Amino acid sequence: MKILTLLFCYATLLVPAVHAQSFDVNAIAPAIVQVQTPTGAGSGSLMVEGDQVLLLTNRHVVSGERSVTIAVLLDVNEPAVPLFYADLLVFSRAYDLALYRVTSDMEGKPVSAAELLAGEHPSGYVLPRLEFAPLDRVMNRGDTIALLGYPGLAENDLVFTTGIISSVQMHEVGDDRVAGWYLTNAEMSAGNSGGVALDEQGRVIGIPTAVHTEQRTGGRLGSLLASPLASRVLEGDDLLTDWDDYTSTKGLLATDQSGRFGEHSIGGGMLGMPYRTVIVAGGSNDVSGLGSDCVGHAATQPDFLLTVTEPTEATALRFSADDASDDAVLVVQDPAGNWMCNDDAGPGTLDPALQLNQMAPGDYRIWVGSYHHGAFFNGELSLALADATRAVPMPENDGLEWQEAPYFGEVVLERFFIPDPHTVTVTSGGPVNVQEGGYGDDCVGYASRRPDARLHWSGSTQDLRIYFVPDNPGDDTTLIVNTSNADWVCNDDAHGSTLNPKVHMTEAGPGQFDIWVGSYSRSDMISGTAVSMTKCNT
Repeated sequence: MKILTLLFCYATLLVPAVHAQSFDVNAIAPAIVQVQTPTGAGSGSLMVEGDQVLLLTNRHVVSGERSVTIAVLLDVNEPAVPLFYADLLVFSRAYDLALYRVTSDMEGKPVSAAELLAGEHPSGYVLPRLEFAPLDRVMNRGDTIALLGYPGLAENDLVFTTGIISSVQMHEVGDDRVAGWYLTNAEMSAGNSGGVALDEQGRVIGIPTAVHTEQRTGGRLGSLLASPLASRVLEGDDLLTDWDDYTSTKGLLATDQSGRFGEHSIGGGMLGMPYRTVIVAGGSNDVSGLGSDCVGHAATQPDFLLTVTEPTEATALRFSADDASDDAVLVVQDPAGNWMCNDDAGPGTLDPALQLNQMAPGDYRIWVGSYHHGAFFNGELSLALADATRAVPMPENDGLEWQEAPYFGEVVLERFFIPDPHTVTVTSGGPVNVQEGGYGDDCVGYASRRPDARLHWSGSTQDLRIYFVPDNPGDDTTLIVNTSNADWVCNDDAHGSTLNPKVHMTEAGPGQFDIWVGSYSRSDMISGTAVSMTKCNT
């Protein structure tokens, strides 16, 4: 949309030149506005595009609203006064951004950019132009910044706080790598969302979007959506113009795929329960459009697939983060396509839980997301016939189940097979502590209960080797193989200069070989890897 192409490209000096870390806050302040909706308030900034005045804010501030009220500063030392209406132009499904157009004042009279820039509105309001930092600039840790917004604790007053950039997160957009998110120690709270973050020259470098809080110590970091990423999002084609489209799951969550971290079946009574498995929570898709109880961000592919084979009584589903300060969310789609979500199971916990009553047969797709965008962390998904707030015990059978079907398929190979090596794509890791399973002194790491791959072999094993190469060099994986002789053969590192594992089964004969790829660290789920089977030395 052409209207978006110049939002972050002003080249003229819009704020008087000042010394580093010093600028006239009051000269900028009237461009930072309070956004009021029937359900709450947040912050935003006004920008000029041609003869239009545009409002930029976070999507969650205005979600579901086709029109909002804008309160502005008529006096920089007084609270904001409701003065304008703005109508929805576009918003992003994947990122927390929304763009509105100022259409009229409170009396219904049209509003033009020229009128507000010149201070000719009857209210006397004068709109300053905001300057944006160059899009190719990446802020550094320790850089001084300032925030402007309307936190709820200050009611309708504009609040100015300062701090530093604490962390920088880059983001891939097409073939480009741009600043995506900044973390800051600058004080911010509910209501700051949608305002502005400024560099030492008073130029906009991002949009305050979320606050991360560490429950045990009270530590806080604010999350800023960086201007370079915001610009690319608003110039892109993946924008929506109607909130009704936001409730659609198309392009958001994949409802036809299996689980990234496994699958499990349950039947009536206790069949298949209790059950527990390792999950890495988090994702980039905002799920708030799925229902009133749905918040946070989840991956596109389901994290887990639960299949119910016969009607089952009330079942408790819970995710427990390894770190109690991590804030997870649960999202479940039942076989009928209904969505169920939970953020916190109850007071005093950030872990989510759901009570699934009278489960009908079919597939239940489960996502474990993070309340905060860009956060990924580890924990355990548990399933039991119990109250959702109770801990779920570990099943007694907690070992490697060689007789079960492999996650990533079976292959049949014979002597002189082609291609050599033969490759199977695998994701490593799982809940089973292999070192404690009694499989051998060389067996370490954490693996899934079911095999990752199965080899049916009809040749000699004198020159048969199985090895594993992760996509990312430096990822530490292990191999566990149950041979045709029912022996366990394991390896952590093939040699002293690699973390990649390899096994050579010289004494096994033809038959079935079950293969697990483990992660040396319990929390690692290493994807995009390959199990390779070869007759050659490697």
